[in-house]
Amino acid sequence: YAFHNGDGVCLIKDIMPMCFDGKTTRNYYCLEPVGKNKGVCFVPVDNSSTLREITDESTLSEMLDNAEKIPLICATNPKLRANAFKEALKSKTCENYIRVLKTLSNTLKEKRKAGKILSSTDEKFRNEAFENLKNEIVVSFKISSEKAEEKIKQLQEFVARFSANASKSRQATSR
Repeated sequence: YAFHNGDGVCLIKDIMPMCFDGKTTRNYYCLEPVGKNKGVCFVPVDNSSTLREITDESTLSEMLDNAEKIPLICATNPKLRANAFKEALKSKTCENYIRVLKTLSNTLKEKRKAGKILSSTDEKFRNEAFENLKNEIVVSFKISSEKAEEKIKQLQEFVARFSANASKSRQATSR
């Protein structure tokens, strides 16, 4: 398995020689995206800058266990915030997926207090982070998609409780 910038977590189905220009034959990874009915894509073996290794189970487990230490994305201006989310998601790292999910979990909680919902842009960012993190958990932990979703929901519930406790602690300190 590998993480491809355009398609997320992918199964490396094969490495095959291909000629697209009629002159040069190169070896290509044949990648099948996990959790998407998207067909396959081909990435040159000698130019695989768009690929990275899947985060291993112990590293990802430690990241999830210590999620409260991963900082939120702090930007109140909607444009700056959208740019920060784009940059975090563009990095294609599990830590940044967790940052986006934590930040948007807190945002959703605040908006619900005011009787509002997430903007469509925030929802799009949340869904992308959720899907990419879920697929990486599925492959790293060798579990079903449903169990991976449970892990992420537990993380989000923990974050909500942690942020509520931190908020109460700040209020008590300011008194």
